[in-house]
Amino acid sequence: MKIISRTTRKINGNWYARVRYEDDNGKKGELLRGADGKSDAENLKAKLVTELLEKGHRNSSPVKLHLGSLFNMPKTTFTCPPSLTRTARESKE
Repeated sequence: MKIISRTTRKINGNWYARVRYEDDNGKKGELLRGADGKSDAENLKAKLVTELLEKGHRNSSPVKLHLGSLFNMPKTTFTCPPSLTRTARESKE
């Protein structure tokens, strides 16, 4: 993990902390978080850098799940216990 740059910026009246990084595979990314003021943005920037170096980038960014990957999951992932399943005839009565 390599830190490329660390900056604080004021965008549309709000302060932000930005950390740009490059992971071990050469993929570049950035973390951008909002803060209440300039000093809070500076503290947040330092916190982001330490979290990034300790935990890695996977814990800091949201997970994206594509619709196609749902079809490739095993069917046992989505089954209900037998006590909760109902047949079509039971649900109409």
